[in-house]
Amino acid sequence: MRERVDPASITILTLSSKVRDIGCARGFGKLIAQHLDSKGFQVFASCLNPDSPGADDLKKSCSRRLQILELDVTNDESVEKAVQFVKANLGSSVKKIIIALHLNKYIPDPLKFLELWSVINNAGIQKGFLTELTRIQDFQDTMEVNAFGQVRVTKAFLPLLRKTRGRVINMSSLAGRIALPMCGAYTMSKFASVGFSENLRHELDMWGIRVISIEPEIFETDMAAGENIMMRVDDALVLADEDVRKDYGEEFLKKFKTTAGTAFPPS
Repeated sequence: MRERVDPASITILTLSSKVRDIGCARGFGKLIAQHLDSKGFQVFASCLNPDSPGADDLKKSCSRRLQILELDVTNDESVEKAVQFVKANLGSSVKKIIIALHLNKYIPDPLKFLELWSVINNAGIQKGFLTELTRIQDFQDTMEVNAFGQVRVTKAFLPLLRKTRGRVINMSSLAGRIALPMCGAYTMSKFASVGFSENLRHELDMWGIRVISIEPEIFETDMAAGENIMMRVDDALVLADEDVRKDYGEEFLKKFKTTAGTAFPPS
């Protein structure tokens, strides 16, 4: 039996990344926000820079229900501010709407009585390639957004989700099940994301909170665009240890860059 979904509820969607704001501009985040908004949900779409062109484009494509807030998923204080923002806009329980409707009472602003229906952890980045040519900082940055960011945001919003028996939706990847060669940092982070979701699912079952892990293959997003991949390869090679570069040789590195840039052609 399909679960009945009441559109009179609220979803907070993390779209931002630590490195640059791509979630609002293109990809899964933008499409999810637009779809939920079209179904009547009030969506809190978080962006690292709410004044970015991508965020402005999202606003223009959605109804007034959609609200954009600033959120850095790697920063505890930023996450706490997001929680307080959502609480301030949630107001009282949606059950009051039902009671008021039965009593034929006028509700000035129904959006003040909505509940938190879901948290969607969509923020993600990809940094680094071959392990020897990838800085430890790139491993840390990737884990901080793709894995710890999901943990940080989820923990912060669980008190609200417990009240509504909502759901946590973590955007992971096929790379969380099958290792993606020459993308060690990204693969590690996605395995961590999948493990977090599977563990959390058991823990939250007693509260009636669902945990969903979405694990897509390669899609045509900014992250998978060939020109962006080659730019990230250039960044990694510039910062790589010179002795390691010499061992691999410039011919190999040149071929690797070309191959990486064409590995995921547009559909």
